[in-house]
Amino acid sequence: MRRTTSHFDEHAEDESDFISMTDMMVGLLLIFIILLMYYALQAVAVIGSADAENDARSQLLTIIQERLQERGVTVFISEDGSVVRLPEGQLRFDTNDHRIKPQFEPGLVTIASVFADFVPCFGYVKGFDRQTCEDFDNPYNVWIESIFIEGHTDCEGLPQRNWSLSSLRATAVFDFLSLHQPSLGEVRSRPPEKGGQKTLGIVGFADRRPAQDFGARDPRCDEFSEAQKTQNRRIDFRFVMGSPLRERKRNIDLVVREPAQKLREALYP
Repeated sequence: MRRTTSHFDEHAEDESDFISMTDMMVGLLLIFIILLMYYALQAVAVIGSADAENDARSQLLTIIQERLQERGVTVFISEDGSVVRLPEGQLRFDTNDHRIKPQFEPGLVTIASVFADFVPCFGYVKGFDRQTCEDFDNPYNVWIESIFIEGHTDCEGLPQRNWSLSSLRATAVFDFLSLHQPSLGEVRSRPPEKGGQKTLGIVGFADRRPAQDFGARDPRCDEFSEAQKTQNRRIDFRFVMGSPLRERKRNIDLVVREPAQKLREALYP
């Protein structure tokens, strides 16, 4: 009887080990499936948000460029479709100076007017008449997260001076636009009750982003011609978009990651 009992005990122990191993393999498979689902949903959200945001921004900047052109103001749009750049004839600064010259003021007044007409179509400002937004197709409710007024300098002068100078140039343009179109400074990404923040801001890049393409290398100052240095004393407007699809990606993190983590902790306490 002792041998029989011992035999049954050993058999039961083997079955217990087998069941434990099976449970562990099933648990690992579930974790794998959950993680696979997470990365698949994340990829869909990322691709969808990027496409929707790029399409909305392209529509907006194209309309802005066309309306400005109709009113005699030429602007360029960067290859990636995110920046409105003012050519030399629209705005340039003297060396070591941040003041806006009088001959450039009419063009900036027009820019302020066109921005005020169309920027709120992808944002929120109290009392805005959305009739001007009828030409836009925005099925994913994309909004403008930020508009950065970027100040730039040429390579001359001390780096510390160029940092402050580029910021002063951006600030001068911000003040000018806000003076002539006060609503621009009040445009929010979304209504305040939905967490919308004001979109218009400034940033100074000193001479770190020349208008010319030198590839991956940083050019020496003596490689720039005087005409190129003039081009680099400039202002750019960079548009950054947001969308519900991007927020959906953050929600996926909460929906999928937390259960996977809890399952992992349950299997491996």
